[in-house]
Amino acid sequence: MSNPTAQKNRLAHIEKRNKPDFSPSPIRSCSHLPNLPLKLFLFFIMRHPKAMEWENRLKTVFDEIDAELEQLYGDQFSLHPARRAEGTTSSPEMDGLFNVGASYSAGFGSKFGPGYVVDIRLSTLDRVPSELKTEIRDKVQAMLFEKLPIAFPGKNLQVDRERKHLRIHGNLTLD
Repeated sequence: MSNPTAQKNRLAHIEKRNKPDFSPSPIRSCSHLPNLPLKLFLFFIMRHPKAMEWENRLKTVFDEIDAELEQLYGDQFSLHPARRAEGTTSSPEMDGLFNVGASYSAGFGSKFGPGYVVDIRLSTLDRVPSELKTEIRDKVQAMLFEKLPIAFPGKNLQVDRERKHLRIHGNLTLD
């Protein structure tokens, strides 16, 4: 037999632990990110407004390229069964045959240095010939040459092939 007072205290402790704390303490991390130190949490959520603007403009460029690729190649392959048809979601990343985007790379091991590595994904179960993948990559490179100077006037941005990917590099300053 256990002590009834100890059992009551243990239940109260469990109830308190499972109860959300809504106090406005600046030291607490978000409830959906338990045990994450505040500095690390702020590192991930605090972004410079100019960096967010830069990436939003870059995303707009990729959304335009995505739409053009859908028009050119959208009917050549069947869509993956888990993928929605083009234009049926709020984000072009989540629907249609193509998902074109980029992620920042510090450039370690790259002859071009820091930049964005362009990712071109086709959402299909069909086999895509390597010649067609090369053709699509070349079209994306040409579209980037055309669209980047409009989206980023005054920046000297280059788009070069690196292995099987494209890399956007050059003047990446946030000015």
